Amino acid sequence: MSSNIDSHLARNLALLGLLVTTIGTCIAAIALIPAFGQWLFPREPLPNPTTASPSVVVQSTATAQQAIQQPTAATTIATTPAQPTVQPTLVVIEVHSDQDWQDTGTSVKEGETVTISYVSGKWSACAGGYGCPYVGPEGWISQPRWKTPDESRNYTDNTIPGCPHSALIARFSDNKPFCAEKNLSVQAPVSGHLQLRINDARISDDAGILEMQIEVK
Repeated sequence: MSSNIDSHLARNLALLGLLVTTIGTCIAAIALIPAFGQWLFPREPLPNPTTASPSVVVQSTATAQQAIQQPTAATTIATTPAQPTVQPTLVVIEVHSDQDWQDTGTSVKEGETVTISYVSGKWSACAGGYGCPYVGPEGWISQPRWKTPDESRNYTDNTIPGCPHSALIARFSDNKPFCAEKNLSVQAPVSGHLQLRINDARISDDAGILEMQIEVK
């Protein structure tokens, strides 16, 4: 009877050991399940929360279209128009001693500068046998007939007093005449045409022609 009990106890102990072994194996298998799942179904690494992802700005098609169609304000550049260059009027004319006031055809505006310059030629205030010399636009001032220049300037046959006899005189249209002589620059007091003639009231016996240059600027 004692041997039966021992045999029965030994068998139970063996079964208990097998059970413990089986339980241990199951526990080990259960512990390996997560690792097996990680191997069988690998996961993507999670992003590092400390690393900022770049922000992507997406512009809608409508907004982009508006930007394309939006007109750009035109830039206006103010420019000063170029002023035309005023060219001076320059002519050379003949002045006849036996003619009254002669229009040079030169139109002058008030304030413009008129320059009258001698070019060539001579004339005489009494060429018809009276022995008057041929002189230039400065007039008859150094002849023996005149004891002083004032006698020539105040000669009774002068068209205007104070200017040598047979000198060149000028005026603007019908305004007051003035002595021009050989060279003169004057500012026009009025607008009009420049006229020239000899300073001699009696021109019937005069002879000769002067060439004068007229410049207006």
